[in-house]
Amino acid sequence: MHVRPSPTVLICKNGLIFHSFIPSFIYSGARSWIVRHYFLRFRAIFDRAINMPDPTTQYFELQGLVLEVTCSAEVAAAVVPILDYHGFQASAGESEEGAGWTVDIKVRHEIDPVPVGAEPAGQHESGLALLRHNGILYLYGENARADVSASGHRLDVQLLREVVDDPKELNPILYFIVTFALLALLQRRSLYAIHGAAVCRGEEQGILFVGYSDTGKSTMTMALVRRGWDYLSDDSIFVHESNETVEALPFRRDFGLDPDADQYFPELAGTDSMQMTDIEKLRVKVDQLFPAQGRERCIPRVIIFPKITDIERSVLSEVGQSEALALLMRQCSFIDTDRDLAAAQMKTLQGLVRQCRLYKLQAGRDLKDDPGSVENLLLPLLDGDPA
Repeated sequence: MHVRPSPTVLICKNGLIFHSFIPSFIYSGARSWIVRHYFLRFRAIFDRAINMPDPTTQYFELQGLVLEVTCSAEVAAAVVPILDYHGFQASAGESEEGAGWTVDIKVRHEIDPVPVGAEPAGQHESGLALLRHNGILYLYGENARADVSASGHRLDVQLLREVVDDPKELNPILYFIVTFALLALLQRRSLYAIHGAAVCRGEEQGILFVGYSDTGKSTMTMALVRRGWDYLSDDSIFVHESNETVEALPFRRDFGLDPDADQYFPELAGTDSMQMTDIEKLRVKVDQLFPAQGRERCIPRVIIFPKITDIERSVLSEVGQSEALALLMRQCSFIDTDRDLAAAQMKTLQGLVRQCRLYKLQAGRDLKDDPGSVENLLLPLLDGDPA
């Protein structure tokens, strides 16, 4: 019997030559659905593999941490905005010794399971599981996996092909993975993220607003900036111990404000860009509105834990150090289960509490009518040492 072959195809990819020789009876004579099923599956995988764009490498820097990010263009289209959102800047790739990390993001048809023996280390808010094994921290789910290797200075990410093909599914998964990994990496540089805002009057007089979303942090911060205060961030900051003093550094520069905030801040009228983490809030490029007031660091002297209330006039009340430490820990974006890392983070938070005056703020209707009037409550707090 003579079998007429299909045309031979030579395909060059990355220096390799693929030789496709498909007998015609596979197309026309095969009756087994198994053969047809696996042939079509193989062809789909093969076609996608040979058409996969070559990965590219880019460099980004934040607080001395340099990332060497390698991924395909389609993944980079999602990753770069996330890094920009967190304040990373494009870098030439040079870094001090030990400051560089390799980030390798691959698209896979199946996600590799975590190694046998990996121990649970918690649950991420995205639903992805945290595990630890042989010094590597894993963020794992059926659609993605991230391996954080501190000793190797590597972050390896696997993304399921189907997820990459759907931007609506890719963006939140990639956001959670990248953000989590960044916090883990930066913690290894003694930078600890806190859900809070930071303003200052000079580098030595900083005030932190620490608390959950929708407690007025962003509105009060924006109001103070309009009154001439310098700012670091309205939502997320780092604290870092340096020469026995704890300093604050910015994590995200852009402010997130409610859509009706233009009633207080007319310059926001027409803003239509939304926050990456909360699509119900405006993303405000405050560095474009007040370019001379952004600060790279400050020393916190006061910590405010705000809460919106319905009382007529706002009230400040002092908080003890133990209670303040507990409130701070609730707002830490990431606490590693590694004993040494957790101990170092706790030491920094304790130092922060000791150097600051500590208050709860019951924000009343007076601040709702005029958020900037919080300045009258804050200025007296910057005088003197913490109690």
